[in-house]
Amino acid sequence: DVVLTNKLYVWNDTNQWMQNDFWWEAQDGSRVMAVIPPGHFIGFVDPDHMDTYWKAFSDKDTVGETIYTYGWGDGGGGVDPEMIECAMRYQNFPGLVRSQFSHPEDTLLRIAELAQHEDLPVWRDELYLETHRGTYTSKGWLKKHNRQSEVMLQQVEAIAAFAWLNGQEYPEAKLDHAWKILLNTQFHDALPGTHITEVYHYLLDEYEALYGIARVVRAQAGPAIFGKHGDNLLIFNPSPQPRTGVVSFPANAMVEMDAPALPYQTVTNLNGTKSVLLHMVDAPLPSMGYTVLPLSASPEVSEETAVFVSENLLENAYLRAEFDPNGELISLWDKEAQREVIAENQRGNRFQLYEDRPGRYDAWDIVASYVEHELILSDTATLTVDEQGPLRASLRLVRAFYNSTITQRISLSAESRALTFETEVDWHERQRLLKVGFPVNINAHTATYDMAYGTIERATHRNTDHDRARFEVPAHWWMDVSEHDYGVALLNDSKYGHEANHEWMRLTLLKGSISPDPEADLGTHYFTYALYPHVGDWRDGKVIGAATALNVPLYVRKTALPPQTHTFITCDADNVSIEAVKRSEDGKRLIIRLVERYNQRTHTMLRFHKPITRVSMCDLMENEEAVLAHDGNTVEITLKPCEIATLALE
Repeated sequence: DVVLTNKLYVWNDTNQWMQNDFWWEAQDGSRVMAVIPPGHFIGFVDPDHMDTYWKAFSDKDTVGETIYTYGWGDGGGGVDPEMIECAMRYQNFPGLVRSQFSHPEDTLLRIAELAQHEDLPVWRDELYLETHRGTYTSKGWLKKHNRQSEVMLQQVEAIAAFAWLNGQEYPEAKLDHAWKILLNTQFHDALPGTHITEVYHYLLDEYEALYGIARVVRAQAGPAIFGKHGDNLLIFNPSPQPRTGVVSFPANAMVEMDAPALPYQTVTNLNGTKSVLLHMVDAPLPSMGYTVLPLSASPEVSEETAVFVSENLLENAYLRAEFDPNGELISLWDKEAQREVIAENQRGNRFQLYEDRPGRYDAWDIVASYVEHELILSDTATLTVDEQGPLRASLRLVRAFYNSTITQRISLSAESRALTFETEVDWHERQRLLKVGFPVNINAHTATYDMAYGTIERATHRNTDHDRARFEVPAHWWMDVSEHDYGVALLNDSKYGHEANHEWMRLTLLKGSISPDPEADLGTHYFTYALYPHVGDWRDGKVIGAATALNVPLYVRKTALPPQTHTFITCDADNVSIEAVKRSEDGKRLIIRLVERYNQRTHTMLRFHKPITRVSMCDLMENEEAVLAHDGNTVEITLKPCEIATLALE
């Protein structure tokens, strides 16, 4: 395999990329050949450009061949007749390197073949682009829809697959269309938020179409596995981790019932919708399965697990949080670990607003000098008691600044280690950047960040030029700093711009660019983040499970099924996540995709709700590679560190 980009060579703003051909090695040790041509993707066919290009090529004496990208590119129409005429004349021109026309794929495969015989360098790290850091944040609503769409499609695809195993027709065409809509929204300059106003509204319509398809698929598949509608409450947990303690779900199913006696609390979200908080008293919600509850009384929350609130205090069995009148966190005391979470003489949940004028690429970039232009936020804030339990207690913060207003519900739930900040921002700032930070009492030289199918560690200091260039970095659901026996994670439900600098953990919340869209991000935004202190490092502290609980909603419906607990798939290893459940593309098998998340060799057992007749290991394209042994409805598998494994079952 060969991958190609030229962004790092041309666009890095701090460190010039020097190596054009190398092996890129992933976390699991697998490698791909990487090619970074020594020039811009807009290339002119003239002697000066070609000569400069070739002289800059790092592998003249080893690989001896590279690809020359010519044409206007970037929406400019490709090559023109003059370029083609010049390219024909310069193929064997005296004093210039020899060149020839070639299909890009042929060239890359030829380069890969030449590289097999050379001792090329290996790069075992991210290929961090030292520019365009604003793309992690621009157009916040698109980031939120992207996160929700990814999670929702995984959920409905699994429900459809389980219904297919029960004899229902699999909605292949609908799911295929929905996934293609999502992939289309992730296109260059779409999801990054670097587009004109019209594109933004087109993308919002695309997400609505995707949600519509997903809801139809789920509704049609539901009766086959969740039973007919009735008077009991069914709660489906689509995530691979069980849910314990207080769980939250949309209120629609409960509102239709007549005063259920279950220990629950109905709350109104900042966006106006209602949710139900339910205490799972007797047992947790199973992973990849459901619980059916009767409308009968259950034990109330005990004093040991209750939550308490006053005008500046939240407390439960694990945490005690104290705030100043601006909603900033003065203290977060971990009662179990007997230690303070917030750094001495500092305050958490601190909002910081900066002038953000990166120049030509307004929506694309955040430049390092933004920290020199912090704007002072006023103290026009109110902090009041919002909810008093019994399952969740909260404070309500309203804070106005310049042209905008932040409203937060800061809450603690019973039996939870997450201090949660449900946030609404009425945003009307132009060329300004909003961040929120938590200075934590942790001694860590690196921070761990969540990424697709894995994690990555980055420095928490700015010692080198490469460290200094990473002042804004991407991550998905969480970031974490940990000592050997204790750590703190910052979770989020829709934000991708992160920073860990010495004791500070920060999320970038909103960016008010004016080009290419002068209306970018104006209006009301809703998002949630949570501070999650834990005993042990991020593995021991089950950070992935906490982030999953924040990001993966439960599906609730009424059912005629009797009270019961049912699991479709269980995995006995906490470090192995189930990332996909679907019908195979050939329509004959059930596909399960597993990922080892802790970087450890793992032997695990999977148990399915139906007997297995055959199980095989496949590649990502579902091509069979090896037949595995099984016993009834169980299969055992050994995973290498960070391995992505695809199983096909009949």
